[in-house]
Amino acid sequence: MDIRAEHALGFFADGDERQQNIKKYNWLFPYTPGGNRKQGKRTVLYELGRLDDDDQIRILAENICERKYSAKDANQYIREVKRLWREQGLL
Repeated sequence: MDIRAEHALGFFADGDERQQNIKKYNWLFPYTPGGNRKQGKRTVLYELGRLDDDDQIRILAENICERKYSAKDANQYIREVKRLWREQGLL
């Protein structure tokens, strides 16, 4: 599931697009200055990957990265937003 989120967040893109996405979502999946990937927030990426819509994954990931939630808080946030979206018929 975390591969799904990584794909939606553009970590497998090429060139400049990939670099922009790495910078944008660095809190979730940090890279070293040399471009090597460090261990990221796997549980958060897994939870994001459970969503079927790439746009929803990106929306939540952007909010999580801006707020720099702990992994535990990020997962709670994702579950709460999913619950609200379900109630509104968005999922």
